[in-house]
Amino acid sequence: MGRRLLIASALLAVVAAVLAFWLGRQQQDQEERSYLPVRPDFSHLALITEPRTDDFDGMAERRTIRALVVRSKTFYFFDGAVQRGLSYDRLKAFEAYVNDRRDTGSPSINMVFLPVTRDQLIPALLAGYGDLAAANLTITPERQAQVDFSIPVQREVREILVTGPASEPIAAIEDLSGKTLHTRLSSSYHESLTALNEHFAASGLPPVDIVPVDEHLEDEELLEMVNASLMPRIVIDSHKAEFWAQILDSIEIRPGIVLRDHADIAWAFRPGSPKLKAMVDGFLTNVREGSLTGNLLLQRYLKETRYVENALHSSEMRKFDETAHLFQEYGDRYDFDWLMVMSQAYQESRLDQSLRSHAGAIGVM
Repeated sequence: MGRRLLIASALLAVVAAVLAFWLGRQQQDQEERSYLPVRPDFSHLALITEPRTDDFDGMAERRTIRALVVRSKTFYFFDGAVQRGLSYDRLKAFEAYVNDRRDTGSPSINMVFLPVTRDQLIPALLAGYGDLAAANLTITPERQAQVDFSIPVQREVREILVTGPASEPIAAIEDLSGKTLHTRLSSSYHESLTALNEHFAASGLPPVDIVPVDEHLEDEELLEMVNASLMPRIVIDSHKAEFWAQILDSIEIRPGIVLRDHADIAWAFRPGSPKLKAMVDGFLTNVREGSLTGNLLLQRYLKETRYVENALHSSEMRKFDETAHLFQEYGDRYDFDWLMVMSQAYQESRLDQSLRSHAGAIGVM
C-alpha cells in the first residue's frame, strides 16, 4: 500500500508539472498579451486535487500533505525522472519527521508535490489547492496580510543588484533612477522596487522603469538572460546571486546596492492552521540554516556547483550543438517550443540517442 501511494504521489507531481507547463504555453501563445496584473489561473490543480482548507489533523486523516512548489534549478527540478532541489529535500525530510511522530502502526503520510508558477502560490494556497508553499518565499508585510509563515528557514537575506554586460555603470542605488529593471510582479523584488520608486519620488528623482517578466521565469533564468546581455540588470536574493556568479562569468554582484536587508525566508500556509504551523516549526528548528542538516542542504544546492557544471561541461554542450537544429526544425514544423522539448529530452536521456529506457524505448525521448 505504501509503495502504491509513493508511486501515485510521484505521478501526481509529474502530471501537475506537465499541466502547469501546457497551460502556461497556452497563455503565452495568445496574440494579444498583457503584463497587467491578472488573477492567476491554477485551474489545472482542480484536475489533481479537491480544495481542502483543513488543518494538520485533516491532512493526517487523508494521509497527504500537498506542497506547492515552483520549478527552479535550485529549489525544485527533475534530474532525469528523479525529483531534486533544496525545497524538495527539505519537504521529504519534513515527511520523514511527521511519520516518525506517528503512533506505531499508523499509516504513513505522504508529501505530494504540486508545481505552480510564483503568482499562483498564494492564491492556490488560500483556495485550498495546497497545504503549504515552500518556494524560497521572503516574509513581507504584504504577504503576511494574506498568509501565515513558519519560523525562518533562512535569515539575514539581502536583495541586491546584479548587473551584466549590457548595464551602464551603477555606483550607488541612486544611479538606478531612470534605469530599467526586469522582475516578476509577484516577487518581493517588485515590492522592493516599488518602495524604491516611492523614495525616488520623495527625492525628486525619476523612478525605476519596472518591466514585468513572465511568471514562468525563475531567478536563475533571469540571471542567465543578464549574463547573455538580454537584460541589463536584475534584483535578486544574495544567496542565489553568490551561487550563480560561480557559474555565469559575465554577471557582476553589487553587494553594496541593497534594496532589502535583514529579510527572512520561510514556508507559508493558510491562516488558521495552528497544528500545521506547530509541526512545521518543530521540524524547521532542526533543519533550517545554522543546523547540521540545514547547512548540509545549503551546501548541496547553494555552495557546490557540480550538479550545474555537469550540464555545462564541453561534452554536454557538444551534444546540444549537434542536435539543436533538429529540435528547431521539428519544433517549428509542429508549433512546439523547441527549447522546452530539448530540455525534456535532456532530462530523459542527456541527449544520448543510444540510450534505452527500462521499457525498451530507444533514443533521446
